[in-house]
Amino acid sequence: MSLRTHGRRSPAELRDVLSGAPAASAELISAALDVMAARCALPDRVSRTQRIGALIDAQAWTDAALAIVDLDRSRAVRQITHEEGEWSCRIGSRWAVPDWLDDSALFLHPAPSLAILGALLESLAQREDQATAATSVPSSGSRRGHSIPAVACDNYA
Repeated sequence: MSLRTHGRRSPAELRDVLSGAPAASAELISAALDVMAARCALPDRVSRTQRIGALIDAQAWTDAALAIVDLDRSRAVRQITHEEGEWSCRIGSRWAVPDWLDDSALFLHPAPSLAILGALLESLAQREDQATAATSVPSSGSRRGHSIPAVACDNYA
């Protein structure tokens, strides 16, 4: 299955494809680069994507994955660990915030480059979910005849 023939994929769809992949490939890394480049607003985006393309051509998967994460100015790799044959990557805020305040994303995969990209795609998917949830406005339970008038209670004496 070609990743490019189906048009631009969402981060959640690409994350699901990536989680089932046994190893990194030029097609997977390039698809992740396409997703990230569409969201990147850096002035030197073209030169960065060309450099990442050269890393992909050289099959430097982990270096390419880290460079793709670097395209997102608000996120950074916070932790990479290897335990029992599986890589774990956590991506969070680029700013120094406590772990309990950080909206980090965690992804596990046997390949380190795919663990890094999976965490990035998970982070992007979380942000998209939060953006769609924030656009819906809850309706007010009050009706016109049942509103409570506002009263000022300040004493300026």
